[in-house]
Amino acid sequence: MQHRFWGRGGFLAAEGLTKTTTSATSSSDTKTTKTSEKSAIEFAVQALKRGSVIAVPTDTLYGFACDASNAEAIENLYAVKGREKTKPVAVCVSRAEEVKKICELDGKIEESLLRKLLPGAVTLLFKRKWTETTLSKSLNPNVDNVGVRVPDCAFILDVCDAFDGAIALTSANTSGKPSCVDVNEFRELHEKCERVFDVGKIIEDDGSTDSALLRAGSTIVDLSKGDGTFHVVRDGCALKNTTSVLIEYGFIESK
Repeated sequence: MQHRFWGRGGFLAAEGLTKTTTSATSSSDTKTTKTSEKSAIEFAVQALKRGSVIAVPTDTLYGFACDASNAEAIENLYAVKGREKTKPVAVCVSRAEEVKKICELDGKIEESLLRKLLPGAVTLLFKRKWTETTLSKSLNPNVDNVGVRVPDCAFILDVCDAFDGAIALTSANTSGKPSCVDVNEFRELHEKCERVFDVGKIIEDDGSTDSALLRAGSTIVDLSKGDGTFHVVRDGCALKNTTSVLIEYGFIESK
């Protein structure tokens, strides 16, 4: 399996962000594994299967991840981050075609639309499936929608593919603290993870981008209404491209 640090890179590049595949960190932390190591994907998959929490790079920020079908692992994910259990977390899958396995998609959601948006720096909100799905009912209980990501980052997509299941995903930081684009920025949380996978600094500021945008995370768009409208929940770093694609497919923005 070829390990690519990045996928097609369309959304972030269009928003003026610069990405690097060289590692900006060197760590003696025994829990840290470079994503370029041959064993990295296997280590990640085995940790997920054991119900552990791992830290992984995405196309926007570093994230904490666990098996989305494992109730105990999900509880540990919240504990690592110090996140209130009433706040939902997203789910990551390996490709756009996997979205329908965990979400109810109405007729207006064409597969070609999903493939145009995903992989990308966007989280799409849909009605979740409560039956015929592997998602644990403890994942975002009493929340009808679920946010789905297919990050434009080859490492996490390769992990999802090898794991053959959905992964619960949230940003790798203490709840309420700034988001992280380097593993050293959340070093105090490393001991709470089974392993930290290091791709280096995810995003470098080239001087032309608002510094706040660099840590804005993915754009979050609600497509759950099924009436041909979309609502931007969070602008994130891929707003312009995301909205233009939705409008191209005939969707109307609701405020």
